[in-house]
Amino acid sequence: MRDDQLSRLGTASNGELVQAASKAGFTTILTRDRGFGSQAQKALKAYPQVAVVLITLPQLRGAAYAEAVRQAWRQKPIHALAGEIIRWPK
Repeated sequence: MRDDQLSRLGTASNGELVQAASKAGFTTILTRDRGFGSQAQKALKAYPQVAVVLITLPQLRGAAYAEAVRQAWRQKPIHALAGEIIRWPK
């Protein structure tokens, strides 16, 4: 993405973020924003090749969060499904 495109993402709606991710070639969006999924649902219908993964791990600082992700991944890797919103880990 160009710098001007990136700067506009700070004010984009979640649907616009799905659209931008799709156009940039991304297939999966990882987020902790619990409102993202419901707001992006319509955009997923327009961009069914994109998946959204809502990460439900508690917020921690740097290394502790990275370790929590590693442990969760060992127990259950993310299996994103195009056009769907999933919670990880369950």
